[in-house]
Amino acid sequence: ATAAATAATAALGPTAAFGSPAAAAPRRLRLLCLHGYRQSGDKMRGRTSQLRRKLAGSVEMVFVDAPHEVRPFLGAVEARGG
Repeated sequence: ATAAATAATAALGPTAAFGSPAAAAPRRLRLLCLHGYRQSGDKMRGRTSQLRRKLAGSVEMVFVDAPHEVRPFLGAVEARGG
């Protein structure tokens, strides 16, 4: 690259060379957090509070609740003597 082309690219910003507008700040990562059996999104949010604090500037953690109702299966009821 020539000195003029390098100077023009530097003047336009860090992402101008790739054909997109320069961003003021990098995008944060969105992390989908799925809870386990017999839990909820709120419980998982509480259990991961320290991790959320450490990643707050770079990661957005999204917690959801499962739409599934948990019912015991037939074998589990028989095994308990019920």
